[in-house]
Formats: sequence, structure tokens, C-alpha cells
Amino acid sequence: MLISFSELPLVQWSADQKEYAIRQYGKIEEVSFPKVPIEADVSYVEDLAERCFLRIMALIEDLGKGKEEVTILVRGEPSLSFAVVHLLQKEGFVCVVDASEKRKRLREDGTVEVVYDFYRFREYPRLS
Repeated sequence: MLISFSELPLVQWSADQKEYAIRQYGKIEEVSFPKVPIEADVSYVEDLAERCFLRIMALIEDLGKGKEEVTILVRGEPSLSFAVVHLLQKEGFVCVVDASEKRKRLREDGTVEVVYDFYRFREYPRLS
């Protein structure tokens, strides 16, 4: 099973990403990724990371899953993502991030359209 802890809600995932996730992990569950205020300091982020970690752990417990049955996608504000991955890895969970290619296209009106082409999920390096 894949738990998505991401700033990008499941409803906004591409069909390719959803299909890949289901093929790789079976079921997908979601835990919302909170906004991190621009003025947040390290202690705020650490506290928020702990609360997010507890929400993820509560979902895993509610689903009756063990750590070997769950992979967690962590994608969002970098300092919070780093802190949550660290907490999850300390408990033995595998964390991944989506590997996508960013493409830009100039529209006729002069604005730039950004498109992300999903490729796969990549495991986070182990943090010690």
C-alpha cells in the first residue's frame, strides 16, 4: 500500500502516476500535507513534523498494516518533508518521492505553462 503525504492531492495526479502507484503498491491512501508558514522556524517545523508523523502512524494503525506493507510518498515543502522522512525512516518505513520531468512551454499570450511528466517513484536515501 502507498500512503501519499503530498502537497499534490490524489485528485490532481496524472493517470500515469495513479496507474503506476496501483501497479506497484496496490491501494493508495492519503494524508494531507499542511502549509508551512514562511515565517516558521526550525522548532515549528519539528513540531509540525511530529504531528504529521503521528497522523500517518494513526492511519497505518487504523488500516491494520505493518511497516513492511506500507510505503510512504513524501512530497512537499522541503524542510517538513525532510523532517517527516527522518521520523518515518527511524521507525523502519520506506519513503519515496515521485521522479518527474519538468517541461516548460511558452503560450501565445506570453505566459509559461509548466508540465510534470511522471516517470516513477524513487526511494529516499537513508538518513542516519
